[in-house]
Amino acid sequence: MAAKNVHVHDVAVTNKDECVTVKNKSSNVLIENIFCNWSGGCGIGSLGADTAISDIHYRNVYTSNSNQMMMIKSNGGDGVFQNAKFENFIGHGNAYSLKIDAAWAGQSKVSGDGVEYKNLTFSNWKGTAANGASRGPVVALCAAAVPCENIDVSGINMWTEAGSSIVDKCNNAFGKGHCLRTGSGTYTSTATTKTVTSYSAATMPVPTTFYPGVTPISALAGAA
Repeated sequence: MAAKNVHVHDVAVTNKDECVTVKNKSSNVLIENIFCNWSGGCGIGSLGADTAISDIHYRNVYTSNSNQMMMIKSNGGDGVFQNAKFENFIGHGNAYSLKIDAAWAGQSKVSGDGVEYKNLTFSNWKGTAANGASRGPVVALCAAAVPCENIDVSGINMWTEAGSSIVDKCNNAFGKGHCLRTGSGTYTSTATTKTVTSYSAATMPVPTTFYPGVTPISALAGAA
């Protein structure tokens, strides 16, 4: 979806492809009350040349048995994705939780040092990753030539369904929370966590709403 001044809400997606994804040249978009089930999950991109995306707000997103809760992806390119909020996310059984990937292998590399990612906030994320040791709740792989700036992942509080630890991975990502660093420069880092509290979140095996505790604008199919 490439859009400006748009409100997307009360959507359920089961498709093994992307759920609700924002494409280039979008701004002032509110996306809320989303149920992604056996889906690719929500995303931004893939992004390339002349990226210009700003003021995107996702909230109340429930994702289960999908590839990711949120993936922001590019490979080369230029421009900026900035000023976005991702709040109230619940995930269970997903391969990735949050993944920021500036060298996404699913996209052929395009000309440019990389898309700039800045001023992104992730708050009130709960639930469990399928395997938090192999794919931790936070994977932020930013370009060395264009590091990510002012990224706040301190509100992501998730655990693993397999094993007894989570391993987050960060490259050239600056901000706060998990394995992100402050300052500037280039770096590669991993952070292993063996104890997490307050990650528990509701499950919706047969949903009657798009997000736990939020009344849908109309009843879901089969729940009317």
